[in-house]
This record gives sequence, structure tokens and C-alpha cells, in this order.
Amino acid sequence: AEYGVRSPSWGLAGSVRVEGDLLLLNAGASGMALRASDGGVVWSSGGGPGGYATPVLFDRDGKRVAAIFGSGALNVVEAATGKVLWTFPWQTPNAVNAADPLLVGDRLLISSNYGKGCALVELAPSGARAVWQNNALEAHFTSPVTHGGRIYGISGDARRPQGSLVCLDAATGRTIWSAPMGIGSVTVAGDRLLVTGSTGAQSLIVVAALGTARYQELARTGALRGMSWTPPVLSDGKIGRAHV
Repeated sequence: AEYGVRSPSWGLAGSVRVEGDLLLLNAGASGMALRASDGGVVWSSGGGPGGYATPVLFDRDGKRVAAIFGSGALNVVEAATGKVLWTFPWQTPNAVNAADPLLVGDRLLISSNYGKGCALVELAPSGARAVWQNNALEAHFTSPVTHGGRIYGISGDARRPQGSLVCLDAATGRTIWSAPMGIGSVTVAGDRLLVTGSTGAQSLIVVAALGTARYQELARTGALRGMSWTPPVLSDGKIGRAHV
């Protein structure tokens, strides 16, 4: 309220991104930054609610920049000042842009549910543009991952937990393969893809191969009942995750 930032419908859900003494938040039209040392505001975009995704940091043209997936656009800003460098409009029903932007080479993949789909966005001197856009991946809130020129993610609506694990060609957006999976999360570990999925009644942990022409499942367990949307964690050769 103090800085004119309105909370989106489901609250502030993105994690705080730490960059030196800056704390970057997806709050306001194109984010805001606080000082870690004392909580003071370094910059604020104001102007209403933000999105639900966590800011993603990377280097571009000698500057440290942050990709902030707001309620109606992908904004790329200078991390130190908040100056908007690129904007790519992305209107979604219910203003739900929740999956973190994914850096694929020097481009950004964004994805949303509610029939919106995904796009690979190029940040050109003339502005941001879509290299390709389709509905092959509709991420409700799960952030996709990339490995070996491919994009892996969960596509589906959490209100109807029958999603798919999809593998796309990063260059073209073409679907390489798709496999039934509950709504959950994905992460990469070495040459394996670790997946959690929930169908509502039961939660799965799946290990799949990366870089294959077809879906290749290496292991699966349905050890837990209930819902599990959190990303799996790998520690000392063991996979852990939480559920509700």
C-alpha cells in the first residue's frame, strides 16, 4: 500500500531474487527492488499488481538484467535501476502468469495456462518479438527446464489434474514427445529428468531420460497419497519432495 503495489488475486507468490544488496520482487507493473541491508526501496514500478513468477537474472549487453513476468507482459529491466528495456505483451485469462521465464540461450521462454500456450521471445534492438508461439506447453505454474536444445515442462490445468509432460524442440517449438502426467514440477539432474506429478488422489515421482526421440521412463513410484506440486530435490543420490 505504501508504494502503490496491489496484490494479485492469489497473493504475492514469486520468490525474492537476491542480487548483491538488492532484493528483487515481482511486485508492481514491472517489479521493485529493496536493499537487503535495511529494507529501503531502491526502485519501484508501482502501477498495480505484478505476476506470480520469480524474477530471472541474466547478463545482456554488459548489464545485469531481470526478466519479470508481470500480470500482462514479460518485462526485462535493469536490475540496478528498474529501467524497462524490453516489454512483450502477454495477456492471460485471470492474469495468471506464474511459471518463471526460462532463459534458452539468449532468448526467453514464457508459458501460461488458460489456453494461452508458450512463446520463445527474442530480445532484439528493435524490441521483443516471438520467434515462435504455440499451445504445445501450457504451464499453469510449473516452471519448465531446458537441456540439450530441448524444453521440458508440465502442461495442464491444476483444476483438472490430468496434465502432460512435454518435450519441445527449443529452436522451432515442435513437440518431440508428450506423455500423460499429473500436475507437478520438473528438474534436471545430470542426464535425467526428475518429475513430480499429482492426479489429486496420488502423487508420483518419475525419473525419465533426457535427449531421447521418444518418452523413456526409467523409474516411477507412487509412494505418497495426496497432492504434490513442489519441485523434487536431489540430495546425496536421494530424491525428496513435500506434499499436502
